[in-house]
Amino acid sequence: MNTDLLIEIGTEELPTHAVEPLSLAFAQTLLTLLDQKQIDHQLHYVFATPRRIGLLIKSVASATPAQMIEHRGPPKSAAFNAQGAPTPAAIGFAQRFNIEVQDLATISTEKGDYLIYHQQQAPLATETLLLGLIEQALNGLPIKKPMSWGAHTFKFVRPVHWALVLFGDKIIPGKLFEQKISNQTRGHRFLHNEFITIDKPEHYAKRLFEQGYVVANFAARKNLIQEKMTALAQAHQLHVVVDEDLLTEVTCLVEWPVALLGQFDPRFLSLPPEVISCTLKQHQKTFVLVNAAQQLQPNFISIANIESKDPQQVIKGNEKVVHARLSDAAFFFAQDKKLTLEQQLSKLAKVIFQQNLGTLLDKSERIAGLMPIIAPLLKLDTDTMKHAALLCKADLTSFMVNEFPELQGIMGAYYAHYEQQDALIVSAIREHYQPQGANDTIPYTLSGTALSIADKIDTLAGIFALGKRPSGDKDPFALKRAMIGILRMIIEQQLPLDLKKLFSTALTLQPVTINHDAILSELLTFAWDRLEALLREAQFPPGILQCVTATGCTKPYDMYLRLTALKEFMPKIEALSLASAHKRVNNLLAKQSGDLKQVVNPNLLQEDQEKELAQLIHKQHDELLRLCQQQNYAAALLRLAELKPTLDAFFDKVLVLCEDEALKQNRLALLRQLNALFLIMADFSHLPVAP
Repeated sequence: MNTDLLIEIGTEELPTHAVEPLSLAFAQTLLTLLDQKQIDHQLHYVFATPRRIGLLIKSVASATPAQMIEHRGPPKSAAFNAQGAPTPAAIGFAQRFNIEVQDLATISTEKGDYLIYHQQQAPLATETLLLGLIEQALNGLPIKKPMSWGAHTFKFVRPVHWALVLFGDKIIPGKLFEQKISNQTRGHRFLHNEFITIDKPEHYAKRLFEQGYVVANFAARKNLIQEKMTALAQAHQLHVVVDEDLLTEVTCLVEWPVALLGQFDPRFLSLPPEVISCTLKQHQKTFVLVNAAQQLQPNFISIANIESKDPQQVIKGNEKVVHARLSDAAFFFAQDKKLTLEQQLSKLAKVIFQQNLGTLLDKSERIAGLMPIIAPLLKLDTDTMKHAALLCKADLTSFMVNEFPELQGIMGAYYAHYEQQDALIVSAIREHYQPQGANDTIPYTLSGTALSIADKIDTLAGIFALGKRPSGDKDPFALKRAMIGILRMIIEQQLPLDLKKLFSTALTLQPVTINHDAILSELLTFAWDRLEALLREAQFPPGILQCVTATGCTKPYDMYLRLTALKEFMPKIEALSLASAHKRVNNLLAKQSGDLKQVVNPNLLQEDQEKELAQLIHKQHDELLRLCQQQNYAAALLRLAELKPTLDAFFDKVLVLCEDEALKQNRLALLRQLNALFLIMADFSHLPVAP
């Protein structure tokens, strides 16, 4: 017979960052433990509020299944002596189960024969196991800073005030965190701070909602908040701007959400919209509103955790705080505008970017030093982009960014616009921190792209120069994210940038003594590792990247075009032929040593097949170079595919390593020319094709 299981741990208010993750982790851990015990179960529902972690599991089996457990004993060779009599090892193993040695069985394995005993284990009642499994799941929760309370030695994320464990209509006896387990929960701290008896697990959520003023399900509460905000905004012909992170945070703060509409002085609309949004989000956890034209309005929606008898008093309290915070923001904005960005640069000289890498002003100058390489290739004015590079970090010393660090770059763009700087400079400053994550958008403008790439190139070169490379999962400087951002920008914007040249220049600009070539090699290896990850996400075959890195190409967009052409070429029969031929060429050349002949002597070409191959290599070389310079790699592969019959005939009929030394060296020189021809496009020996 299967029965529903309900568990709830009631606590003091949980940290917002822990509400949902801990509830999900508890559910996952307990379900895994049930599976390990082979206790069958069906659907489950997770509950998470500021005061409780809960879980409802439907149709839990009442007992574990009967099991046949295999116990392995000593090796047979050690279990019996030369006369076949049991040794103390065999006798002791049998006595563990109160049986005779002759009742034991034998099993054969790769390591030899062993004595075994099959023991029938009767079913175990689930209710006798539950308390231990729940304790195990709770003890395994990922709590970064557990706390203790009272005189207790145990710890949890917050003090526990009640514990409910109901298996069907039965209360599981025992204690959790010294709280006697019962079938009682508690309602809302202010609206119904009383015990509520739960007679059956399936009644839990409904009874809490109807009696306790608690919406226990996290997703349901989150949806309810959004629905209430939308309805309230629409009632005033407005639209709520839903910040997903803020919505999640507010959901973690309330059990009984009530949406309230407030307003602020319209004069604050002269502030940048991002400033207003950050002020309302950070200081009051409220949502901004826009009209049909997406223009910010002097209104906000707050989510209260109580149904007040006088909601206007709650609204006025929120408005008072919002007014004070926006007044502060207006003051910061006015103070910042008293200094130009160039005047702010002197402050950057006092802010250390990284020990041994100088100040933020030094970093800005290094970024500017990369612009003579990047700007012309992106058809941007070099002097303009150098000026943008010098100003891009200036807002870091402003009052506004000190208050709202997430507005770095954004405020710099507003100040640059206020100073009537070139539009390219404004957009570059605004966008140069993008992308800030795997799913973040890349800069929209080329000026923003150029500045973002230069900034990230300098950071990577500097941190690698200090020897602080990422190690395993440890990446304190977010260098993996920076490299992926660089690759995405170059590929998605189709830019002709050369990473080797950029990193080489960036390394020469660093204020530390380094082994330039060694670190440059490490940076490129790091880049290709990140590119390989991007290719996997794009469903490229594993290992295909080596085909292009072996050519020495270090331009990511050009590499991407080659790889795309190779991916489409791989199903063709010619792909297998080229891969096999290139592997054979490499193997033959790898066995040679000493001074190797580089030029083919036409007079030493004796076989028709080697003459034909030499002519075809000569004919295709310039054509292949032209196609690759045009980045027409599909056509280049078709041209190389024409080699198949000639290559097949050559390797069938021509003995390369013949006894005549002159002929052998001439044929090896021909293979070196063939290898060079292949490498104009790719190293086909790494092409992941199956024979």
